[in-house]
Amino acid sequence: MTAANTTSVSREALLDQLRAAVGPAHVLTATSTRRFRKGHRTGEGPVLAVVRPASLWEQWQVLEAAVAAGRIVIMQAANTGLTAGQRPMAAAMTARSC
Repeated sequence: MTAANTTSVSREALLDQLRAAVGPAHVLTATSTRRFRKGHRTGEGPVLAVVRPASLWEQWQVLEAAVAAGRIVIMQAANTGLTAGQRPMAAAMTARSC
């Protein structure tokens, strides 16, 4: 998908799509996202939401909505990465806000 295929989607509209895909309990916002966006060895950065899909189907729906909205997606698994690539970095987010 190219940038030309993305649409302008409001934050609330995207959150509504994510909640529809995985259920409201699995779309975390605000302070409940801190453990997912702050590292022990690295800094932290802003996120619109932390989404926890329960199946590959839900993951696909989440990715489809995020890509269509032109949002950045950072996948996080066991949180054991030594390179800290699983965390949003504030400096890296200045070019494009999530």
